[in-house]
Amino acid sequence: MLVSFFLTGAVLAGIGISLISLFACKHFYRLRIEQELTDLLGREQYQFTIIDVRDSQDFEQSHIERARNMPFSRTSDFFPSENMFERIIVFGPSDKAARAAARRISMNGYFNVSSYGAYRHWKGSKS
Repeated sequence: MLVSFFLTGAVLAGIGISLISLFACKHFYRLRIEQELTDLLGREQYQFTIIDVRDSQDFEQSHIERARNMPFSRTSDFFPSENMFERIIVFGPSDKAARAAARRISMNGYFNVSSYGAYRHWKGSKS
């Protein structure tokens, strides 16, 4: 019984460490994308597209500079650029919606699509 208790505790501790690692990786990824996007916004000659899949009212209140609004419902038939290799970064009302929109755009044949996640996480400049 005592061995079972210690094994259960070890398994739960392992799960806790895995969840912490997952959170740390997700946070690091978001920071990396944010730094990359901040760098891209500083370069006028580099081609990239920022897609914001929040509804148009939220977009009008505040959005990342140079972002284009594309409601989530239109992302499956959306072609943001003729260049299928152009860098595309997707924001949304939630992490899940941004990931789903990025997946839809990728399924249209775009190769360089990333989901930043929820717009509320963005710490850079806003319009």
